[in-house]
Amino acid sequence: MKTIITKSVLGALTGVALFAAAGIASATTIGECDGLISTLTTQTKGATFVGRNAEKDLAGLLGKLMEASDKLHVAKLADASLKVSQYRDKVNTLCSQGKIAPDSDPSCGALLDGANGVLSCIGSIN
Repeated sequence: MKTIITKSVLGALTGVALFAAAGIASATTIGECDGLISTLTTQTKGATFVGRNAEKDLAGLLGKLMEASDKLHVAKLADASLKVSQYRDKVNTLCSQGKIAPDSDPSCGALLDGANGVLSCIGSIN
């Protein structure tokens, strides 16, 4: 009887340990999300902005990403998400106005996908 109880408890503890390890392995970290912001910053710098306010538009987008990174570093996740959402909205506006060149590499779609990836990452931080 003692052996059966011991095996049951040991089995339950092993299951809990495996569940906890799986949760830890899949947890997203601030560092991972910040890495995505860094990648998106590099992509944004590589995009082709056109028009009279091209440099100002680029600077504004880079500022949003810098603010998002700063908010992440102090664990203000909602504020970081807001900054990335503002970035995404501005990219969408600039693309619809033709202020990011249609043949830009990275494309408008790539920048939007990057922003959505950052938002998803921030949303999954435990």
